[in-house]
Amino acid sequence: MALIHGRVTDFDGTSIKDAEVELKNDKFITLYSTKSDSNGNYSFAVENGRYLALYACKDYGTKNLEYWAWNVIVDSDMQINPRFQGLEVYAINAYLIQRVPSVMQIYFRPMSLKRTQLAGGKEKLKDMKFIDIAPKLGNADIQVAINEEPVAVLAVDRVKEYVSPKQKIAAYLVQTDLPKMQEKKIWRICLTLHDSETTEWGEGCLFFEKPAYK
Repeated sequence: MALIHGRVTDFDGTSIKDAEVELKNDKFITLYSTKSDSNGNYSFAVENGRYLALYACKDYGTKNLEYWAWNVIVDSDMQINPRFQGLEVYAINAYLIQRVPSVMQIYFRPMSLKRTQLAGGKEKLKDMKFIDIAPKLGNADIQVAINEEPVAVLAVDRVKEYVSPKQKIAAYLVQTDLPKMQEKKIWRICLTLHDSETTEWGEGCLFFEKPAYK
């Protein structure tokens, strides 16, 4: 068993009480859940292993969208500090590009609460051929840290992803430098996004298992 714990806050550092915090398996079933206390703190004891995601949110769809940490690899006690507001950073994936020097390619799908509301809400989105509720992001709008070490954002590409045979959604591919410190087997890749038009913030993380050749 291991303890997952942390503090839930907004982007000003203010504690969020009664936020739902859940740990999900690869079938998207919630295996462990709790709520943050008056200081934003939460914890639960879990079986060691690999989990699809840790989720945290409060006032979903009215004030905030979710925080997600993906591919959570638990082999000892660990701290995850969710921060959320109006931007959701969904489905983070990453891989190393085979070149010298290596760089990291990161995929994610950001979704804005304000843009969703302006589009008419989730029900209206079902009828759109292209769901465009992602912020218009440039290099300056994206902060990336690997194991808490900031890395440079080298390129930002907005792409269209199929979410059904008849529907696409806006997503991003971002290329970054690698951290100087690469000794750890598991890299925690964290993205912090800012939508300068809507003033929304969002954050998400991915636990990335470093390939054996690195």
